[in-house]
Amino acid sequence: MSKHYIKPISLQPISWSKSNTYSLNQENYTKIIYWWNSLPQKTVIWDVFSAFDKKPLLRDVLVIESTFVDNLTFCWCKQGLNHWNTLNPQHLALDYLKEELSIITNSENWFLYNHKITILS
Repeated sequence: MSKHYIKPISLQPISWSKSNTYSLNQENYTKIIYWWNSLPQKTVIWDVFSAFDKKPLLRDVLVIESTFVDNLTFCWCKQGLNHWNTLNPQHLALDYLKEELSIITNSENWFLYNHKITILS
């Protein structure tokens, strides 16, 4: 897969849900993985929200060193660190115009979190 991401012709937001079986779900998942794999060497804002808050619980501006997806696990490494981080999404939403991916996850106690990754450069 090419490391050079090219914006698609259609800039409509797309989504994927772990529990959904509609026909475009897998196609959208593939497009989202392609976008995710374009993040290395880009600066992003990474916000983490709880399901009930409008203000982020955590905000970080970071450079993504590398990414990959293993089955349904999204993995990334922050530049300068040798530590892999992982997320297991329940729902993904990609907004091409905002260059923003929302990853909805749940914790061990089933508390929902929204990880919002926005490309700065």
